[in-house]
Amino acid sequence: MTPNDIITSFNGTVAAVKTIGELVKAVTNAEKRIELNNAVLELQDKIMQHRTAHLDTLERCYTLVEEKNSLYAKLLESEKALAELKKRNADFDRYRLIPVADGTLLHTLKESAANGEPPHWLCPHCFAEGKKGILQTEALFISGPEQTLLKCPACGIEESFAIRVRPNYA
Repeated sequence: MTPNDIITSFNGTVAAVKTIGELVKAVTNAEKRIELNNAVLELQDKIMQHRTAHLDTLERCYTLVEEKNSLYAKLLESEKALAELKKRNADFDRYRLIPVADGTLLHTLKESAANGEPPHWLCPHCFAEGKKGILQTEALFISGPEQTLLKCPACGIEESFAIRVRPNYA
């Protein structure tokens, strides 16, 4: 072998080693890319899990806000109903139950709470229903014991009583 052959052979060997080095480098880069791709996929999976959890949390928050709004509306309705009930009870406290005939009791206005209203009786049926129906004298019968026909314009009930007293303040 000549020196040129040795140099040529050496250059070929160097080129082969260089190619092998490049191949090793490419394989190493491919392995790193695969590892990187796997890491990216794992990261994307974790991001999706967190997004799903975040959406679930947002959905629960929305549900809680709706529940809060519903409860607040119910609270406002309850407060309104309570205020109306207190107002009605305060109005009904202006009346006292008195006997007006044998076995007949009617609510009549207390004089101290009249506020300029004339004496009157409340319908017992309406009163029991939480309403205020003022009884009106429809007729007076004088045959035998005096009978008075009272009618409630609110509920339409009519009753005939042998009333001993006329509406007066309690």
